[in-house]
Amino acid sequence: RVFLANVILKMLVKKARSNPDLNTITNISVQHGDISEALCLDPFTHVWMFDVAFEEELIHKIAELFNNSTTTRYLISCERPGLITNVYGFDVKLLEQLPTSMHSSGEG
Repeated sequence: RVFLANVILKMLVKKARSNPDLNTITNISVQHGDISEALCLDPFTHVWMFDVAFEEELIHKIAELFNNSTTTRYLISCERPGLITNVYGFDVKLLEQLPTSMHSSGEG
């Protein structure tokens, strides 16, 4: 999973740097921790979840934290967009979708 996460991160950074609206990105900090212990997502602006194995209850908690944050603006998820908004309740809209695949997984 860590290897796949790094591959996806490199792809996202490359795509961001080729976008004129995002090419001023100068710093990225990736934090790793137990999200179930988080009280809020501030000061993060981007939330990246390798969430294909998350339990539904946890994703609902993350959605609540995301929606209540004063700083989060972007969600990067391995789940299908319809699940993110319609089932889990994230207040987001799809900006870009990158194809990914893993054997025996349902990520989109």
